[in-house]
Amino acid sequence: MKYDIQNLRVVNRITDTLKPIYQLREKYSLDDIFISMDNIIICISCAIIAVNIYGKNPEDFDEYSSSYMRDKKTITKDIQIDELLSTSTGYLTRKLLPYSLGMVSYTDIEPIIYGINKELSTVEKALSNAPQFYEADEKEILRLLTNIIKKERTSTLQEWLKATINYKMLIKEKYIEEKTIINNDSLIKIADTFSYNELSKHFGDTQGDAYSI
Repeated sequence: MKYDIQNLRVVNRITDTLKPIYQLREKYSLDDIFISMDNIIICISCAIIAVNIYGKNPEDFDEYSSSYMRDKKTITKDIQIDELLSTSTGYLTRKLLPYSLGMVSYTDIEPIIYGINKELSTVEKALSNAPQFYEADEKEILRLLTNIIKKERTSTLQEWLKATINYKMLIKEKYIEEKTIINNDSLIKIADTFSYNELSKHFGDTQGDAYSI
């Protein structure tokens, strides 16, 4: 099915979400790819459309089967939504859903798409789901997280949010000395410095159905 997307912010969100995955392709051969780019484009686009145009939440995706509805000549709104959700939750592609919804970094889904172990950069380790596992790079990871949070390093809002989540987790796990901690008041002040355009780019069209990550 083809979707007539006239909302430029949704189009830009899809493009920005796909861009890091395309850039990763240069590191791999065709034999390394587990999920085809066609499927990646379709599934990520469907998830973003479902959330930003039809106002769906992460829980809504769980209610739909992984079957992909095809050859529908007459499309109603309900059937369209059902196809968007079911396409986003296919057998392999449902693993891309957290990335499609902005919950994880592209580095977290890299092994899902390319299926090959590679040495991560320190930034990739810092923004991964488990930065505490990289003990050899602990000091550098903490330095990078601090730089990202303080906006001393050029980063996207998604990277800033991920860095903040990881930073708070490391505080909770006692990896960071109390005297060096960036407190919540400071975090709120830094968060307030993001522009309207940065917020709109990350969270989607604020004029449509509300959705918070």
